[in-house]
Amino acid sequence: MKFLLFNVVVAASLGYLLLGDSRNDTVAPVIAQIEARVKAVTSNAVDVVKSDPIAQPEPIVEEKIAEPVAPPVVVAQKVVPEARRAPAPIHQEVSVARITPPTVPTTKADKIAAADPAVAQRRAEVLGEGPTADQAETPQFMTPAERRKELARLAEDMELRYLEKVGD
Repeated sequence: MKFLLFNVVVAASLGYLLLGDSRNDTVAPVIAQIEARVKAVTSNAVDVVKSDPIAQPEPIVEEKIAEPVAPPVVVAQKVVPEARRAPAPIHQEVSVARITPPTVPTTKADKIAAADPAVAQRRAEVLGEGPTADQAETPQFMTPAERRKELARLAEDMELRYLEKVGD
C-alpha cells in the first residue's frame, strides 16, 4: 500500500513539474483530475490501514503435565557393632630421598657461545641478557650549525651532479 501511495505522489509531482506552475485553461482540468485522484487514493489507503490492524499472535500457553509422585523409599540400615569397624589409619613418617631436577639439555648454540667469548657477547647484546659492548658510549648528535652546513653541501653536490648529467 505504501508503494502505491508513493507511486501516486511521484506521478503527481512529475505532472506538476512537467505542466509548470502556470494555471492555463488547458492545464487546470488536468491538475484538478490529478488532485482528485490523489485525494481518493490517499483516503482509501488511510481507510485500509485503519481497518486492517496487524494481527497479534496468540501467546503460547504451556500445559504442565502432573508427574506421578513416587512413594518415598525407606532404606533399612544395618547397625554395625563397634568391634567390626575398620581401625583408624596409623600415621607413619616416611623418609624420601632428595632428587635433583634434571638440567636442561644444552643446544649447539649454547656450546658455540661457551667456546667463543665474542659470540657470547654478541648473543647477550642481541637477546638483551648481559652487558653490551657499546654501553659506555653515548651518541654524539650534530649541532644545528653543523647540520645546516652539511645540508648546504649536500644540496650543492646534487646540483652539480644534475648539471653533469644534463651536460652529457
